[in-house]
Amino acid sequence: MSYPTSAEPPFATGLYWRKSLLNARKCIPVILVLADGLLTMSDKSSRVFSIPASQISLRRSRWGTLLITCGSTTYALVGRGGDISPQFTDEQIAHLDKLGAPTPPKPMRPSRAGSGQAMLFNTEPLAARLRQAGATVS
Repeated sequence: MSYPTSAEPPFATGLYWRKSLLNARKCIPVILVLADGLLTMSDKSSRVFSIPASQISLRRSRWGTLLITCGSTTYALVGRGGDISPQFTDEQIAHLDKLGAPTPPKPMRPSRAGSGQAMLFNTEPLAARLRQAGATVS
């Protein structure tokens, strides 16, 4: 995938998207890239969204999930998936490596994945960068 280019390198991270809020163990690995004020989220096969950070609203759930709202859609992101979550593909890991991002953690048992510390893992750097880029915090 291509991203806007600027003097500042893009910020990239691998997180887990909780597509089901009812079953927190079903998370899919996604790559988020913030470049030139534009946040792009992609799963293993396609781009989910690409939106200016200034049009994003951030908040945290009481369990530590990072909630990113773009328009009327909210995406729940966590630092680790549950043990039944798929792992990042080799292609996703290679893409993160190319962008200079750390290798994401492997999914873990639900008792550990549900802890606040595990949920916050890897999400705070993205939240901080989005705030700097103009995202609102609610």
